[in-house]
Amino acid sequence: MTVYISPPFGNYIKLEGCTSIEGTFTWQRRRGLVIQTLKTLRKIDGGWVNAIGFRNKGMSNITKWNKKSVYSIAALDGNWKPFYDHIPSDTKLEINLGCPNVSSYTMSNSDVKLFCSKFSELSVKVNPHTKDKEFMNLFDCGVRTFHLSNTIPSERGGISGDQLREQNLKQVEMFSSLNLPKHDINLIVGGGIYKPEHVRQYRSVGATKSFSLSTVWFTPWRVKEIIKEVKKT
Repeated sequence: MTVYISPPFGNYIKLEGCTSIEGTFTWQRRRGLVIQTLKTLRKIDGGWVNAIGFRNKGMSNITKWNKKSVYSIAALDGNWKPFYDHIPSDTKLEINLGCPNVSSYTMSNSDVKLFCSKFSELSVKVNPHTKDKEFMNLFDCGVRTFHLSNTIPSERGGISGDQLREQNLKQVEMFSSLNLPKHDINLIVGGGIYKPEHVRQYRSVGATKSFSLSTVWFTPWRVKEIIKEVKKT
């Protein structure tokens, strides 16, 4: 059973027994993290909304790799080649597709296959409205680890919290019904996990192995009991 610490918290929190996801990194630096956070991060009923949009130092500026972390990446111009050439093959990698806080970007099937062939520890993070055909296509391209999911799009930015959990529960249930070899799949689920009961809710619809924590880190005193629940066999 694995607990992942999702971005942006995974950039700063390194906890024994958990795996931090760093990023999400674009190829070039995107400035304005602090100002965008102050301008757009807001508490809403049952969760949070933000429009931070991948403000980061740039994958091109990374030369030392933390082998315990997962690196999340996104090619906003659709050019994935610099990432493919630059990142060592033994890196734990997550391809972040469908973030609502940046302009739309795509990844071709051929690029997905290339990344799957190079990186043995590769996951793909999808949006909360991903269709069954899209999951099947990613599987056919070689993806075996799926992360559900990015935040819900809104006019104010991406919504996390209770609304996202409600949507992701439907997504996990749909994913679990797909005709996929479950022994060959790792499903990372997250979104609105604020207490142990939410882990149990995800388990009830088919999530069994891996869970990701994000905005609960605003209230870190809740995390210990959640991790304890995740680690139960």
